[in-house]
Amino acid sequence: MDLPHVMLLQSLERTWLETRLSCGWNLIESAKSPPVVSDGSGSRTFRIVRRNEFDQSRATMSVVVEDNSGNFHIYCKGSFEKIKELSNAQSLPADYEDRARLQALQGCYVLGLSYRYLGRELAFEDMLALPRNELEKDLNFISLVLFRNELKPDSSAAIHSLKAGKVRPVMVTGDNAQCGHYIAKQSGMFSSDCKILLADITNDNSVVWSPLSSKVTTGISRMTTEELLQSRASLLEDGTLELAEKVVTMHRNHGLIVGMCGDGGNDCGALRAAHAGIALSAAEASVVSPFTARNKSVHAVVDSLREARGALHTSFACYKFLIIYGLQFSIFKLCCYWFGIIACQMDCIFIDGVAVLSLGYAMSRCNAEKILNKVRPTSSLLGPLNVASVLGLWGSNVVFLVAAICFMASQKDYVRWPAQYSHGASWWTLGDNWESTVLFFTMYFQFITSAFVFSFGSKFRKTVFKNLSLMVSYWSLIAVCSCLLLLPHNKFTEVWHVASEQFNHANPASPVWASYQKNGGQPSPAMSFDFRFKLWWIILASLAVNIAWQKVVVEGPLARILAAKYPSKRQKLHI
Repeated sequence: MDLPHVMLLQSLERTWLETRLSCGWNLIESAKSPPVVSDGSGSRTFRIVRRNEFDQSRATMSVVVEDNSGNFHIYCKGSFEKIKELSNAQSLPADYEDRARLQALQGCYVLGLSYRYLGRELAFEDMLALPRNELEKDLNFISLVLFRNELKPDSSAAIHSLKAGKVRPVMVTGDNAQCGHYIAKQSGMFSSDCKILLADITNDNSVVWSPLSSKVTTGISRMTTEELLQSRASLLEDGTLELAEKVVTMHRNHGLIVGMCGDGGNDCGALRAAHAGIALSAAEASVVSPFTARNKSVHAVVDSLREARGALHTSFACYKFLIIYGLQFSIFKLCCYWFGIIACQMDCIFIDGVAVLSLGYAMSRCNAEKILNKVRPTSSLLGPLNVASVLGLWGSNVVFLVAAICFMASQKDYVRWPAQYSHGASWWTLGDNWESTVLFFTMYFQFITSAFVFSFGSKFRKTVFKNLSLMVSYWSLIAVCSCLLLLPHNKFTEVWHVASEQFNHANPASPVWASYQKNGGQPSPAMSFDFRFKLWWIILASLAVNIAWQKVVVEGPLARILAAKYPSKRQKLHI
């Protein structure tokens, strides 16, 4: 039963602090003219003549501006690794990479900023037509731009809940690995003293392993990209748009249940590929995701898992309730055919119109447990636990039903229903007998109790006693049926044709009993209170056995035995 899920957390609640460069310059945009950047006095202005939007494959974005003198300049922003490639070595500090990685390890999202003077040799039209590769080269480094990554208050608790629920969190991040490492450590994906290695895939498809905070190579091993993903890696740097989707697909292909949460347009492929996608944004990601978090919190993953496990358990409980309905009613009808009787109309209305509708709806009102348990509910309606639950309950019900019939037959006042004198024209009188009362009340108590029994919370839902709808429905039916069985004959019990009424009295109204007496039969008394009271206790004993079977056996030792005998065949991964 200890089956790991995989939950891929894209960017893991990365929250950007809102930043504003308070340097006294203003950006002026107009629909009729190109945007302009000017200083506070307006003496210096730069006209933005070209914008190169962010390119995932290039990991850069840039802007070309024209100053007051008609000279062109390009400013380029991107990942600090990419800016290093595009910048002249002379403009870079000697400790450029170490400084950048140190800031990333401290939780900063590190970007690089570079510049190049383009002059005025090119015409404006030529500047617009110049390839981007020609613009973004031979740059001069200006500075690093740092954005601080801070977790939302509930992110650490969400990761802890996922791991406690045997869900393996994996981060697929567009940031560099050092920044991802900081966020993963702060969120509790791994302990602070855990040794973290960085894997770089070389051109020959081998992997170079090194400590995350060091450039020293610790070993080289042959490993394909998929083998790397199959390893215990919990942090993957998203170098391309396809990596996140590839990670999701790979885990799915290995038989794991995969969830994915992300907040950007580049997450759409992975959100669509996962079994369940949760968008942490109302923008592009929500279009392809079946779920959207209103508060944009990763705790939505925990909530969705809690609700999903509870809903699965509730759905199977409702199915089992209806299966018991079919099994119980089949035995009930067979017994009716055996005795040659038909249950009265109100009996059928109480079974189909009251019990099935009210209890079936009330069972769906069970709420999910607040804690994500490490055990998952069974995923098969025909699994061993569900089969044992239904068959055990049904078998117990049949035994007690036979016991009730035998107890009825042992009574000295009992006269078997003379079915040989009945005919279809008077079908409404075929419930005027002891057999109908014993069969209906025994079966009905057992049937409605199955709804109560199958609604036990186990580890996935709150206790059944917190389901107000079910408690009111179930105990109301118990009270009504107990009164019907135990009260003396009155107008109320007549509606259900309860045998507390003397059907076989002298000069009976029933044509069946009249024919019985005409052919030599004698009147017989009504069902005594003593018998009905003892029958009620037999029924209560049946209900107690049903409750004990589900709570003590099915959800107790039997569950552990079956879990050990039929362990999960899913691949177990490091949590």
